[in-house]
Amino acid sequence: MDNYTDYLNSRQQMLMQIFLQSQQNPFDALDHLRNFCPSATPLGGAYGGQNTPAPPISIPTAPPPQRSGSRLAGVLDVSQVTLPKMNTRKLDKDAFYADLTSEVIGQPQALGVLANLISLHIGKSKPSKPLTVLETGPTGTGKTLSAEIIPKLLTKRTGHDWGYIRVDLNQLTKSHDVSMLLGSTAGLVGYDDELLFQPLLKNKRQVILLDEMEKGHPDVLKVLMNAMGNGRLEARKFIDGQREFDFRECIMLFTSNLPLCIENPEGMTQAEISRECRRQLTEPGDSGPTMPPEIAARFTEILLFRNLSDENKVEILGLTVMRTAEQYNLSVRKIAPALMQGIVDRTSVERGAREAVTEVESILGESLKAFNEAYEGVGDIALSGTCEQVIVEPCLS
Repeated sequence: MDNYTDYLNSRQQMLMQIFLQSQQNPFDALDHLRNFCPSATPLGGAYGGQNTPAPPISIPTAPPPQRSGSRLAGVLDVSQVTLPKMNTRKLDKDAFYADLTSEVIGQPQALGVLANLISLHIGKSKPSKPLTVLETGPTGTGKTLSAEIIPKLLTKRTGHDWGYIRVDLNQLTKSHDVSMLLGSTAGLVGYDDELLFQPLLKNKRQVILLDEMEKGHPDVLKVLMNAMGNGRLEARKFIDGQREFDFRECIMLFTSNLPLCIENPEGMTQAEISRECRRQLTEPGDSGPTMPPEIAARFTEILLFRNLSDENKVEILGLTVMRTAEQYNLSVRKIAPALMQGIVDRTSVERGAREAVTEVESILGESLKAFNEAYEGVGDIALSGTCEQVIVEPCLS
């Protein structure tokens, strides 16, 4: 009898310790407490005086605490309502094209094809290789700019983050510059250089610009064939435990300034333009073909960027003026034609908008800065005057 009493007392102490450590009271009736502590029942019942084990004890579970502080408590069960999920495999091609043409001036045909190609590539659940496009044409026609803005537009339109990798092939003119792409053998200079692989560790969705491909060494271009053809490329060492990298979801945009003679492209289909560009690029010359045929064959499409019209050049300068003002948190609503004419006369866009940015900044910068300091909080402005004396005024209409 004493042994059994000691057993119950020790059991009661253990269960009471559990009860105290639980920091909550799960008992809503006295009977529950009695079930929790068997010794609360007088000895001598069904098992009193016998060396029979006590019946199993069930501990009631308290309901989870209710979240407090919400103004919707008792009004709406938010768990019963779900937000629509964005389809990251669907791209509104028309909206994407409109975004492109608002930034890149004078290339509606090339950008229309590019928007369609990107839409098709993103729509694939299991792409077998990256989208690889060669943009060719005169310098300053928007090839590099299109590559720079595409990841921002895709992030906005798909809801997925898209990265951007730029490789200037004019800096990879030697055979050993392959190490800049794949990494070097351990212990050699450039061992830690992997222009392509490090970003892919964080995000498989990358827009990769390979600028001025005709200036890159042929060995550098041949290294890229595996990535272009089957979407995989192997580093020369393990990077975070990984050596083979997947490029299948990437968009690879090559640019070239090689002069191609294509008459009347307006009367040609894209297939005809691409075929003629491919023929001219691989046609043997005095020193062999400009581009190895095995490289040219791996491009999904070759796009021709055309010379800009005079109206296109004026429009590019107007956008440059607006973008310059945006850096001062100002929005240009009106530009007087006389001022715009002066900017056109003093600025060249023959080599593209990049060449004009510095010149436009030198004309407008001081006036925009002075206005910002004098009219804090006024965002909309009108520009007039001359290049020597720019007038910046609040735009009230």
